[in-house]
Amino acid sequence: MLMRMKPIHFFAAATIAAFGIASTSTAKNSYRLQAIVQFKLDPDRDDGTRVVGCTYCHINSTGAAPWNPFGLNLRNTFRNETKKSDPSDVRIKEALFEVLKKKLDSDDDGYFDALEVYAGTLPGNKVSTPTRDEKELEAAFTASGGFAQFKAAP
Repeated sequence: MLMRMKPIHFFAAATIAAFGIASTSTAKNSYRLQAIVQFKLDPDRDDGTRVVGCTYCHINSTGAAPWNPFGLNLRNTFRNETKKSDPSDVRIKEALFEVLKKKLDSDDDGYFDALEVYAGTLPGNKVSTPTRDEKELEAAFTASGGFAQFKAAP
């Protein structure tokens, strides 16, 4: 015997599913937007073009797993080195700062992640490297405030 869903039940189920999808997208987008602010990256353009897309931390342009090497380091920092009692917006701010302070070269291209963020290149993509010499770039990075410039305001 085939049971038919009443229209009101179908509408309620569709609304709940849509809300679940929207809230997931919004949560992930809020992390991307926080990285734009905290890393002083170019915000999205007025025409809707994403300047900092999901590939900043993910391999795929749609986000989700798998993560690139920088994204994995950020994810592990978020999961293991932030206070679980803090809300996620506080934890992501802390993780974004802490992952840079580690002075890792996630993509093994010769530039530590904070230098790549400062130079506007992708710290998880070995092909995306700064055009300036590492020593020159590091001197400019230090003169501009070093790691402290990436600390989120409370």
